[in-house]
Amino acid sequence: MIDEKTKGEIRMKKTFCLLLVMFVLLGALPLAAHGATIVDSGKTPAGCDWTLTDDGTLTVDGNGTMGDSNDCSFLSESQCNQIKAIKINEGISEIGECAFYSCPSLKSVSLPSSLNKICHNAFYGCYSLKTVSIPHNVSYIGSGSFGECFSLTDITFPTSFFVIGHGALNGTAWYNNQPEGPVYAGKMLYNYKGKAPANTKISIKKGTLAVSDYALSGQENIIELIIPDSVISIGKDAFTGTGWYEAQPEGLVYAGKVAYKYKGTMSSKTDLVLKKGTTGIAGNAFSGCSLLQSITIPDSVVSLGENAFYNCEMLKSIVLPDPIKEIQDAAFCGCSMLKSAKLPKQLKKIGNEAFRNCN
Repeated sequence: MIDEKTKGEIRMKKTFCLLLVMFVLLGALPLAAHGATIVDSGKTPAGCDWTLTDDGTLTVDGNGTMGDSNDCSFLSESQCNQIKAIKINEGISEIGECAFYSCPSLKSVSLPSSLNKICHNAFYGCYSLKTVSIPHNVSYIGSGSFGECFSLTDITFPTSFFVIGHGALNGTAWYNNQPEGPVYAGKMLYNYKGKAPANTKISIKKGTLAVSDYALSGQENIIELIIPDSVISIGKDAFTGTGWYEAQPEGLVYAGKVAYKYKGTMSSKTDLVLKKGTTGIAGNAFSGCSLLQSITIPDSVVSLGENAFYNCEMLKSIVLPDPIKEIQDAAFCGCSMLKSAKLPKQLKKIGNEAFRNCN
């Protein structure tokens, strides 16, 4: 005979085994957070994992860059059409080019504090997206990143230094709601909306840290610029075609404390020494200066723009000061005679094709 105590122990063991089996079976089901069921999954171009659940949430997990897509998202059109929310988890540092290009039903995006770069056209054409908060550590927002996001009314920008590409915000409700004149995105001068009236004088706001690519380009009626010392970075051709730039003499043109652009053609092999106190070298600053054979850069320089020394074919060596944290895309691309480059001690990132064809 089995006594009651033994029977109780047997019942407990059976119950435990049943619960264990249920736990294993449930664990085998494709469930995601909040009980949603995973309906699709895969990897980004750089091998990060993504899952899509039946409630329309796409989650990305991994470390480092997601990788670039070509002219459209790495997701299929059918997958893009299902996405209503995107959650990118901690560890991801870069959203690649065209990653979520034209996801028409996307309404919300959650970005991690580990993120530092949003590449070209990453969210282009996501016309249902309404709000986005860009994390503090993001230092680069590529051209067209949020272009044609018609419903995007609320954008929270970092309060720290960041660079934003041409047209990154064009076509958003946020941009359309801005008044004509200089438009600022956080501490960056993004562009000039509309056509400047005759004899316009612009004083860039104190505390502004950067000026976007082509920000005032082609605004011929802007005849005077006052640039505060706080500006440390100026994008490609930001002031080209303004009355102010056209009035500058040939040679190296400074915009505030930034070496903006070498105007005209160097007549012979040239050695340059930047002014003491210079804080930045603008995008395209010396692009195509094929006779530049050396340049001395003071320790005060903290930023180096995209294409800064593009195709400087005679440049043989470069010493970059320690405060520079990033060498932007194609900065020395095509410097075919470059033999040595002393990199900054604080360097964190080297952009795409920064030293391409430096034979």
